Amino acid sequence: MTYLGIDPGKNGGIALLSDTECIMVAAMPTNKENEIVCSELANLLKDADFVILEDVHSIFGMSAQSNFQFGRVLGIVEGVLGALNKDYIKIAPKIWQKEVWGNITPIGNTTGKILKSGKPHIKVDTKATSLIVAQQLFPDVNLLATKRSKVPHDGIVDSLLIAEYCRRKFKQNNTI
Repeated sequence: MTYLGIDPGKNGGIALLSDTECIMVAAMPTNKENEIVCSELANLLKDADFVILEDVHSIFGMSAQSNFQFGRVLGIVEGVLGALNKDYIKIAPKIWQKEVWGNITPIGNTTGKILKSGKPHIKVDTKATSLIVAQQLFPDVNLLATKRSKVPHDGIVDSLLIAEYCRRKFKQNNTI
């Protein structure tokens, strides 16, 4: 069985796991104009038995143009999955993070605000926490988008953890 995790967006990623190993990780395929390349995307998605797509929505504070583009990329991903006749489910980030992060203490940053209790307000750094978990679970997987990249790609990291969530949920009962 194979388990696919998709972090949608132009800076998203795709990861494919088997029951025992990581088969592939990739950044969302785009061309020089930064448009999604549907044929490459279809090639990355075609071998999956189970698919989980991160359930994303517009983000408060983003421009209308950015939100529209984000939704457009999500629609392209869903369209390619439909063309491939792949069933998929959407999962909210908090759900897969809770499962995959396990007992890891999330990394937090102070916001500068003070709570009524007098303690500083701390916001969880989901990207940093996910990176630590991905490196622990998959120490041999290259999390860089290209050979020239110097920092791990957020979309690859998240898609890898979404694929791990997919594997944990569907490995035993083999249903979606």
